[in-house]
Amino acid sequence: AEVPALIHKYAGNYDKMIKVLEAKYHDYGFFIGWRDDADFRKWMLRELTAYWRKAQLYYRKYVPFRIRLALWRMGAGAERVVGPAVALVRRTLLDGLLGGAGSSPSSSSKRRSSSRSSSSKTSSAGAKQQRARPSSTRRST
Repeated sequence: AEVPALIHKYAGNYDKMIKVLEAKYHDYGFFIGWRDDADFRKWMLRELTAYWRKAQLYYRKYVPFRIRLALWRMGAGAERVVGPAVALVRRTLLDGLLGGAGSSPSSSSKRRSSSRSSSSKTSSAGAKQQRARPSSTRRST
């Protein structure tokens, strides 16, 4: 009965309500970050990150190395085949929806640079990043 009355009294002024509750219950750290906790997207991201870490732990522990390596190779092959098409669709959609404003500064600077300056950079900065191979779960004794 007390909480609905407080919410009704301080509706829209939650910072003041928090100060009143902290003073009443002498708990001055309980409401730190309450806005972040109220955001569903951040909460869901935290939960999914925890589940993803646990799934990765079981994956590395119980899936044999050869199967993990085969899955990694299949994913790398699929990325090589499908990746350019996905990038093209993303560029097309971003340019269409945002009118060219969605392109990143790095991509626009690549278009403006000359072929001589870009060819010297391809060996270090322009090279595509290689995905790391899955690590072995074998323990050294």
